[in-house]
Amino acid sequence: MGVSFADYLCAKYPLDERSLNRPVYRQLTATLAGRQSLRCLDVGTGNGAMLKRLLECLDVPQLALTGLDQQAGLLNDAASALEQALQQQGYAVAPTPQGLTGRRGDKCVEVELVNAVLTDFSALPGSFDLITAHAFMDIVPLQPSLRRFADWLAPGGLFYATLNYDGDTALFPLYRDAVFEQWLLACYDESMEQRRVDGLATGGRRCGRRLHAELLAMGFTVPAYGSSDWHITPVNGAYQDADDVCLRALLDFMRAEAEAARFDAAALRQWHAVRLQQIETAQLGMIIHQLDLLAAKSGAQSTGFHIP
Repeated sequence: MGVSFADYLCAKYPLDERSLNRPVYRQLTATLAGRQSLRCLDVGTGNGAMLKRLLECLDVPQLALTGLDQQAGLLNDAASALEQALQQQGYAVAPTPQGLTGRRGDKCVEVELVNAVLTDFSALPGSFDLITAHAFMDIVPLQPSLRRFADWLAPGGLFYATLNYDGDTALFPLYRDAVFEQWLLACYDESMEQRRVDGLATGGRRCGRRLHAELLAMGFTVPAYGSSDWHITPVNGAYQDADDVCLRALLDFMRAEAEAARFDAAALRQWHAVRLQQIETAQLGMIIHQLDLLAAKSGAQSTGFHIP
């Protein structure tokens, strides 16, 4: 039985935590240090992973978090996860029509969860100080999305985009039919290149470097960026955290794309069976190249932000 998308999101949370580029992450928190209030939008929220990270790293008296996702079920999971995270931090949590509110002394966190696709969401210009996108920009068109973000960000506002796929997936050990697996991985990457949203190409397989270029072309500064590769490899004969679940899900994604491309069914079944067996014996490893980027809208000085 395959891994559900919700289970995959849960399984990859600790993997993502290990993989985030820490200098970029520290630049984000240093830039926002000392703020008395902060308005944040997280696009492609899923089960709330990035919003949980913001709760952990931002010590802000007045924090407003908006999470946007097209899957209502995942937003329900996000609400539960955020409620638990706030309670663990000592907040008194109460539901609201849009999400929930947490209060602890003079601190307040307001969470709004919006069930909509990105193109249907609207906000007033300058509504947010921070927009985050976690493993999301490869599935949306870059230019129109960034134009929206630039409009929604206040002068000096930040855009923090993490785990942007950047064109390389390697499996270990090498498969006995190396040519077959090279074709399969190329098919997997090409499926990202062929993805269209409203007729427009998305970030695709080279999302990280394309995103960096588009940000500069649109007048953003990029004070920090770096690799956030997934190293899903066994250590001393065992997988870390729920890495084995992540591997199973990723194999399913690859197999589905190969099936759609009409790969030889028998050869594909054999490949999948061999790789699954290698997970059972903690032999299979996968390394995926990704990039994290922190960008700032022009006008940083007007809001007190300091970008070194």
